[in-house]
Amino acid sequence: MNLVMFMEDVLMINRYAICVLLFFGLNVDVHSCEIKINNEFAVHGEINANNSVIYFYKSNQGKDDPEDPYSSKINEYTVDAHQYSCETKIDRIIETYPYMAAPPIIKSVFFEDANSDGVKEVFVLVSWDVKTDPVEGNVGSLYGVFSYKYHKDGYLVKDEEISNYFGMGIDKKIEDKLIEFAYKKASDVKKEIKSERYKKWLKNEKQH
Repeated sequence: MNLVMFMEDVLMINRYAICVLLFFGLNVDVHSCEIKINNEFAVHGEINANNSVIYFYKSNQGKDDPEDPYSSKINEYTVDAHQYSCETKIDRIIETYPYMAAPPIIKSVFFEDANSDGVKEVFVLVSWDVKTDPVEGNVGSLYGVFSYKYHKDGYLVKDEEISNYFGMGIDKKIEDKLIEFAYKKASDVKKEIKSERYKKWLKNEKQH
């Protein structure tokens, strides 16, 4: 595919998201597929990789109560992470991020080889703008780091061990000292993966 043909495909994005596979350190062929994206429900730009499209939709959204304008639940919803295969044309939900006092926000989607096997996992960094709780000492947003690996069928499955390693957390203020959750940005996760602490943990995991 030459540059002119590539740009022509990109400019066709109007009603359809044109999936042109990008190089993320994955061993894939470069070709295209199309998927209809409903912008009314989309909460993050689609990600193109490994002959598939990853996108995120609002789900289980609440509704306004016409009888009570002060009890709106329009901002109460979960978010589904979808993966559409360009080969099989099958769409799967790979994860649902719950509503937890606030709707989930997809902060970042990135790729990193967290298993040291030469294949990059997909990471999704999610936050929830929960209200502060002075009693518990919670301040700021709640964060969660989710890791997914490619199954042999080409679809993503959650890597429980790596997801649990990074986990979820919130900034806390204890005796006027702020203790921040360590993984609030993609760069925080990538830095940790390169750390000796993480490499030691990964080595122990592989021995079990």
